[in-house]
Amino acid sequence: MNSDIKRNFKLDQFHQLVELLMEPYDIPTEIKRVALNLKVESFYRNRSGIQPIEVQLERANSNKPWEVRFIASFDYPTPEAENVEVSLYFNFKHQWFYQPDIQRCELNRPEVQSLFISWLKAFTHHLKASQFDTQTLTIVSRF
Repeated sequence: MNSDIKRNFKLDQFHQLVELLMEPYDIPTEIKRVALNLKVESFYRNRSGIQPIEVQLERANSNKPWEVRFIASFDYPTPEAENVEVSLYFNFKHQWFYQPDIQRCELNRPEVQSLFISWLKAFTHHLKASQFDTQTLTIVSRF
């Protein structure tokens, strides 16, 4: 991963958090990519609150550390929408960012970095306060 991206987005700090979240799981060595999903079930009833999050991690081989491929959060796009859609998408592997109102842009822009740092602070707070009530780890691909 690009060292500027890693530094500018404080991904070492994020990796530490994710490693703690992955500790309870026994991930076989042949797994290349996983998806970690965090949710607060009341979000779906109330249509507000802490948005669901998906983090996908990937490793080059079983001896290499996990790296963040992307982070996405989801929200209801309109008050009448029945399903959630992507509201923020930070793609670290291909270095782009998506938000519905601006569409897609380069990841390494100051305003995207600032948004991510704010998001990371909120995410860290939610984790420390044990606000997510559902956490799942899903295998996405194998070597």
